[in-house]
Amino acid sequence: MTTTWKVKNVKVHNTLNGNDDVIYLVNYNVCVVDTNGNVYLLPKDAEIDTSNITNFVPFADLTETIVIGWVKDALGASGVAEIEQEAINGLNEMLNTSVKTL
Repeated sequence: MTTTWKVKNVKVHNTLNGNDDVIYLVNYNVCVVDTNGNVYLLPKDAEIDTSNITNFVPFADLTETIVIGWVKDALGASGVAEIEQEAINGLNEMLNTSVKTL
């Protein structure tokens, strides 16, 4: 099973403390793919602490890797593991349930 984190979009403060386009919210997906190619996307949001900006990275220099790194750092190792398990559980539920009409 593989797990991938992808940024969907970000919300920014146009200007904050002299910096332009400061990210304060990240909308992202955690994608799980099993060995049979079944895919489950778990949409999530993460707030970015902007109360004490140090080492500001201009928006034009940001990459998905940097932003996902911020999200994972804020969550910590246990938070990341919890979200990845939530995605795996979602895939398992999707594969083991169905909708039927009476």
